[in-house]
Amino acid sequence: MGSLVRLAKKIEDHKKEITRAKRKAERELKKSVSSYRRSSSSLASIERNVEAAKEQMGEISKEVVRAVEQRESVKRLIAAAESKLESEKYEKTNAEQEIKFSDGREEKKTAQFKLDNIVDSIDNIKSEIKIRTKMISKLTDIIDDRTSSKSKISTKVRKNVSKKPDLRKIVKSSGKKVEALRRSVKSKDKQVESAKIRIKKISERMTKKPKSKKRTVKKIKPRTKSKASSGKRRVVKTKSKKRTVKTKSKTLGGKRRTVKAKSKKR
Repeated sequence: MGSLVRLAKKIEDHKKEITRAKRKAERELKKSVSSYRRSSSSLASIERNVEAAKEQMGEISKEVVRAVEQRESVKRLIAAAESKLESEKYEKTNAEQEIKFSDGREEKKTAQFKLDNIVDSIDNIKSEIKIRTKMISKLTDIIDDRTSSKSKISTKVRKNVSKKPDLRKIVKSSGKKVEALRRSVKSKDKQVESAKIRIKKISERMTKKPKSKKRTVKKIKPRTKSKASSGKRRVVKTKSKKRTVKTKSKTLGGKRRTVKAKSKKR
């Protein structure tokens, strides 16, 4: 009984130790799972942001390309308008000369009409050049702004991308730690359950009453005296042992006398 009590106490102490280790492992597992989830979430967020930023930079690049193309087109239109303006100015000078050197009234009137048209055309061209110059300025601002935005996004992407290797290492190491701690907790659960079962069995053995052994008493049959032996005394025959004694011969008066010893009965 004493040995069972000592064994039960030893198992109980071992179970408590395993339970403490299990709780410690569970706390570490909780921390590792939290770290793993944060790292995984951060990595996933960075990857989403990087992908979104790349798409945004792609759209910005398209906008910049369109703005540059428009600006170049406007520049070509301005160049054509300036060329036309020079031509109109030359025509204006000729019209003014015609008015100056015309003799007749009709000639002057025709030359004046021509001059007025040229002046209107020059004004229109100048207005067109002014509008298109403003358009170029606006397109340049758009290109500069979009380029600056793209540069900022690109810098942000580079920073996020530089964080990815470290986060991947953290995710990988914390994932391995989580798996190891889960196996450890599971193993300790089994050990605790095994200890409980052993303690239960020992308790059952301690509380179980030992079976008392039944002593079988042999029944002695009374001895029955035979009719022949009743009233008579029982005679026990004993075997007699003969003792052999060596005889010595004595000589008396020239005669040999042999003395024999009698055998004694025991």
